[in-house]
Amino acid sequence: MKKCLPLFILFFVLTVVLIPTNLLNAQPTELVTNGDFEMGLNNWSYSSTGSGSATSNNEGMGANYFATIETLWGDSYCRQTITIPSPDLKFSYKVRNNQSTMYKHYYVKVALYNGSSELGFLLDESTETITEWMEVNHDILSEFQAKYPSIDFSFADSIRIYFGVINNEAHPASSDFDDFSLTYEEKSTPTVRPESKPAWTRTMPMTCWQVWINEDNMFEFIFWYPCKDNNWVRIYDMEGNMIYEVDVPLNNPRIVVDLPDGMYNVKTFRFDPENPIQEFLIGKP
Repeated sequence: MKKCLPLFILFFVLTVVLIPTNLLNAQPTELVTNGDFEMGLNNWSYSSTGSGSATSNNEGMGANYFATIETLWGDSYCRQTITIPSPDLKFSYKVRNNQSTMYKHYYVKVALYNGSSELGFLLDESTETITEWMEVNHDILSEFQAKYPSIDFSFADSIRIYFGVINNEAHPASSDFDDFSLTYEEKSTPTVRPESKPAWTRTMPMTCWQVWINEDNMFEFIFWYPCKDNNWVRIYDMEGNMIYEVDVPLNNPRIVVDLPDGMYNVKTFRFDPENPIQEFLIGKP
């Protein structure tokens, strides 16, 4: 009598045969468009809070192009918003300053973005001392997890890359930027499908992660782990009078509050304000 293979063996064989070949030869996927500026400043948006300009330049016939930001005063920058398939990203760029003083410097920032607002910076670095080309490399996921080990930022589907120059002197300042790269690499090694796991269980309540005074002199808050609803935030003056209340939305856990100068008490809670999740003081001169 002819013997048949057990059903679970047949299923395993078919699963191996049907693995897509592109996963076995995966290459890093570049997510930045025109990061080398060979197409001028296409795909980059320019803004300035003072007087400045952004141009694409090279240093002779046949030379590669790069971006130059010159600022007479204030903050001038370029920005690109990028949809990311995963937070497991490699980021790199090149930079040099054309002047070097303590009052003017370049900066590069990478911000989390959820389609409607920025949720905080994964990377924010600057210097005023580099006058030769310098290459900078970052592993976005591992560096963020090392800094904030308890936070998961996979809910953000985009990031924004900024590069710019800040000048607080009365003389022009400029920096050159080139070869911006943000890559994502699919896993090339097939893995066995794990057994089903228990449903995710919340381990902590909504938490205020950051609060600061923004450029418009308003208090700005970012919260982690919001629930579907009842994410209450109340602000009281120092006499105990409630002056602000909001139910923080799940899909945009960020609030901006315009208050006069002074000290305030903040409480976060779900149902009972007498038993807050967090209670802390904020203030501005």
